[in-house]
Amino acid sequence: MLLLVTSENGRYMYRINMVQRYFSDKEEGPKTRKDATISHEAWGGIVALINSLINKEAFAVNFPVKCDDGAGVIGTNAENMTLA
Repeated sequence: MLLLVTSENGRYMYRINMVQRYFSDKEEGPKTRKDATISHEAWGGIVALINSLINKEAFAVNFPVKCDDGAGVIGTNAENMTLA
């Protein structure tokens, strides 16, 4: 898995590439993936990554907290994000 995080003009761009090319897949063709479970440890890592990005306001464009004076976005609305 490849996760690229870049910032352009204060906006974060994410790209996740889930395709892995193995030598055996090239020679014999890809095998059917039967197991789609995520371990407790891996899920904890995913949650930690998302929480760290929330703390960095990386999702503010899509889940904004707007300033009371209407001047713009001041952060990420984590509550709305968990509902998505």
